[in-house]
Amino acid sequence: AQNNYKGNWTSQAGSITLTDTAKVTFKVTHNDQIYVKITAPNGCVNYDTVSVTAKALPKSYLPPQTSVCFKDTLHVTAGTPNDSVYWFNSFNTLLSKDRNLQFKVNASENLHLKIIDSIKCVNFDTIQVQMLSLPTAYAGRDTLICPGTKATLGGNYATPGDYTFIWLPANLLDNNLLLHPVTSPAVTTNFIMKITDQNACSNYDTVKINVDAKSTVNAGIDTHICLGKNAVLGSNPTASGSGLPYGYVWSPSESLDNSSI
Repeated sequence: AQNNYKGNWTSQAGSITLTDTAKVTFKVTHNDQIYVKITAPNGCVNYDTVSVTAKALPKSYLPPQTSVCFKDTLHVTAGTPNDSVYWFNSFNTLLSKDRNLQFKVNASENLHLKIIDSIKCVNFDTIQVQMLSLPTAYAGRDTLICPGTKATLGGNYATPGDYTFIWLPANLLDNNLLLHPVTSPAVTTNFIMKITDQNACSNYDTVKINVDAKSTVNAGIDTHICLGKNAVLGSNPTASGSGLPYGYVWSPSESLDNSSI
């Protein structure tokens, strides 16, 4: 109503009944016809009608919740290409204006969405993101082996049947899908274990199998001595190659002053 005229307002659906007011404000929930009757100070009466069309709010198409492994990236799409989209985290910090959100999950939290369509209708939605913990990965202790010998990889798990295992490099293992594969590498090698749980969350660990260098033994040169005289056995060094200290055992020991030096 203009010129400071006040009117009587009604609606087809019966949601409005107001008198002697210049304007009305109401919440639109459905299509409606709004009628106003205006009476001027001189007694003249006029009428008008306005049609109100309730437009549907833009749809987010978000699932109510999702589960994502720790440090994995959540990929989620909202709305349509014609919508304006705003993503916020639990602290109301703007994350992105792209309807295709990529979000690295470090904890469980709610992500909030504000979506505006082409006619400026606004809607809100929330997706609950549950962070799934990673399985503990333990490939076993680093081990030193002699050349040509074997080592068994892997640690101990209370319920190994709850997991799947993949080891690399596979060509150096008897079975790279076992928790405890056996290897006999020719050189020092790092083995990588991937463990996956029933939620499809994966984790990794590495174990190093050190292959000791082959030892060279030199007991000394053949020697002629006179009866009753002494000879010193061994060389300098008597053994070499390994990174570990050596121990010695000589035989027969009966004629030696010390058979373990």
